[in-house]
Amino acid sequence: MASSFDCFEKEFPVLTKLGKLAESYCEADPNGALYKIRKIGETITALIYQYDNTVCPTGNVNDVSQVTRINTLEDYGIINHLLAKSFTRLRKIGNEAVHEDLDSSVLVEELLPISYSLCFWFAETYGTKENAANKEYVPPKNLTSIAKKKVVVKVKKPQEFTAEQKKEDDSENKLIELAKEAAASAPKIKLELRRNRSFKANRARPLTEAETRELIDDVTCKNF
Repeated sequence: MASSFDCFEKEFPVLTKLGKLAESYCEADPNGALYKIRKIGETITALIYQYDNTVCPTGNVNDVSQVTRINTLEDYGIINHLLAKSFTRLRKIGNEAVHEDLDSSVLVEELLPISYSLCFWFAETYGTKENAANKEYVPPKNLTSIAKKKVVVKVKKPQEFTAEQKKEDDSENKLIELAKEAAASAPKIKLELRRNRSFKANRARPLTEAETRELIDDVTCKNF
């Protein structure tokens, strides 16, 4: 099934895989979808640490929490406050407990577009632009039928996976490790240049309605 995430396949296949799996799980397994969406955010920050070793000069990035990664990247000026909020949204929603009677359209209309937008920003900032990404996220057609369904959402933990899900997760983790190795060996660029690329990519990336509201709120607050 065609997906907006296909455009990242050549340079960042792990993001394509996670994005397409999240889409495919939304109807049958929204809990699994949340797990994949959260993993997209975690994978991007882990790769950034490897690309820009000035951020994490020593130690293992796997030992750094997502909270710390996001805060550090914002402190270094690699991501701005709005990007930090979007990464945090994926982290927090993924870590929340149980949502009773949650409309699954939240997954389709908010989380997936945000995760795509973050992938777009990352590819523009760290990729070679061999494949031009589509600016707007287009949900798969088969997801539109679930917009009015209600579900109980609780992010699965690895110990709750079936044998097939465990196999799938292991396969993803291998892709992530390969991506991290490639990122670590990539030519390093000056932090200021990285910031400039990030700024341009952030201006170009598609904002969701939720992100646009937050941007307006931030500007309003600064004006008071």
